[in-house]
Amino acid sequence: VMPGAQALTTILLVSFLVRASAGGCYANGRDNYFVPGDSETFQLVKYGNVNLTFLDSTHLEGHDGQDLVQLGQYKVETRFGMIETCSKVTFNGVDGIMGFGWAGGERSAAILKTLTQPERPGWDVVQPAGFEPMARKFAFTADTFHGEVQLGGYDPDATDGEMVYFPMATTAYGVNISSIKYGKGPDAVELLHFNEAHPHARTSYVGQFDSGTTCLLLPNSTGFGYLESNPFQNLLKLQMEGIEQPLVYTLTDVDGVEREYTLPYTECVEPTPYGMILGDPWFRRWVVMHDLTDLENPKMGLAPRNMDYDLQAEELKPASGIDEVLARAAHETSAPQRALKSAEANAVAGGRTGKHAGVQKLKARRT
Repeated sequence: VMPGAQALTTILLVSFLVRASAGGCYANGRDNYFVPGDSETFQLVKYGNVNLTFLDSTHLEGHDGQDLVQLGQYKVETRFGMIETCSKVTFNGVDGIMGFGWAGGERSAAILKTLTQPERPGWDVVQPAGFEPMARKFAFTADTFHGEVQLGGYDPDATDGEMVYFPMATTAYGVNISSIKYGKGPDAVELLHFNEAHPHARTSYVGQFDSGTTCLLLPNSTGFGYLESNPFQNLLKLQMEGIEQPLVYTLTDVDGVEREYTLPYTECVEPTPYGMILGDPWFRRWVVMHDLTDLENPKMGLAPRNMDYDLQAEELKPASGIDEVLARAAHETSAPQRALKSAEANAVAGGRTGKHAGVQKLKARRT
């Protein structure tokens, strides 16, 4: 997921580190690089084509390649970026970046698109015989030190209650937030005041789920005039007065029922210019489902996380054969306002098969 507390989009690619030439900045300490020359199936797509700058100014450079990548039971031929240099030393110790963002274009770099269809005509890629596309959905949950991506659905054992579904606001994994209150009961204070005089007045504000964001992010503005007042400043004023209350978000589910989700006062909150980001605190309390089965009606889902469910990281060995790549995902977060550790997760994309058919699990360990 895109690093940086103010991330508004998701990386649409898989990338692996390659051994940098003299002067390259990577030194991950494990000598764990993808070496194209060791693969009989590797193809160089375009030399020097990776040139990315994230919202936190991290700059990456490298090359586009193509090879077979295995995630749990899913083995696909796909394109990916090979990062050779990076401007940010906090990427040292990370083996790569894996994002599950969706883009439907013919040449979209989304690994989710590759996993869920038998071919990528824009790349002249046809998957190997016997490949069974993954259902176009996945879930993510985490605790303070570990995380888990569940491919093709979600594991009910990871939940402690029903999965409630909400209309997805665009395919950027957002939901419509109609209210954020500071506190509960008659003394609760509303932070979202919608501007009814706006020519395109709204009754909700899009909050985007992003596991790469450490905190809860609130607009530090009136959101292009859709709000009458600044939500972050409204909250800051109350906290400066010494008032300590939870944040209560209201979402409307696919059946039109309003649902409340409460996060404690102890969670960090940061300002962002316009966006509203539902960061790590959500993933630590709920299993977050991303369901794009019907692209005309995509859905997000939330179920309480089973706190007894084992999220301990597993080190899984890759299957034999030089054409199978052990993909690792990097999950970096920016420094929050409170003294929390910066988190990096090295996701082992070998997966452990759960007892629930069709769901593959990719473990992550935050260090």
